[in-house]
Amino acid sequence: MAGGAPAVRVIAIDDEKRYIRSEWAGFPKGVTDVVEFKFVQGDNIVTFRSCSAETRYIYPFQQPLGDLGANLDHLTRVRTALDWTELSGYTIF
Repeated sequence: MAGGAPAVRVIAIDDEKRYIRSEWAGFPKGVTDVVEFKFVQGDNIVTFRSCSAETRYIYPFQQPLGDLGANLDHLTRVRTALDWTELSGYTIF
């Protein structure tokens, strides 16, 4: 993790489906996040999402531990690094 950049591994590339799946270091330490990309053929549009590969709970409560914005940070880093324009009118969940 040089310079604060997250550890990233490309897991799958499917040229026919225009799809990439990668794994990123998530939060808390030791959790893996999955970041997927789907390139729309014929358009200059890429859809991508990030989610935690597992859910951790806080003992003694049965409440999932949040990611403190780690998944949104993954998407922002990609979009910023590649100078992609964010489409307006879309909701980030």
